[in-house]
Amino acid sequence: MSAGLWYVAVVCLGGGVGIPAYWLAAAGTVDDAEMRFHVAAEVVTGLVLLAAGIGMVVDHRARWSVALSSLGLGLLLYAVIASPGLYAARGERRMALMFAPLAVFVGAAVILRLVAER
Repeated sequence: MSAGLWYVAVVCLGGGVGIPAYWLAAAGTVDDAEMRFHVAAEVVTGLVLLAAGIGMVVDHRARWSVALSSLGLGLLLYAVIASPGLYAARGERRMALMFAPLAVFVGAAVILRLVAER
């Protein structure tokens, strides 16, 4: 597997572990319906990313692995674009700003996934 695809796999595995772990730790802070739906969507994103990362390590050329990693990265890209607005609306400026560097890392992973050899 190329270095670019290893980067994609690491992003998938990192998001797959990190996102659900964050929300597990922050479970008591979710206080309204909008955020509960947001958390549910992010946990699904994390689980898809975890499966995608494992799939890439097992067989990065398999069609299901390519499809799953592409789907997971798409979900993650949506999350890093949409999430800052939720936090900004709640007055949580630091959380909103945290997504700028994440968008760069995720954008790089999306590009690498798109141009990767199959």
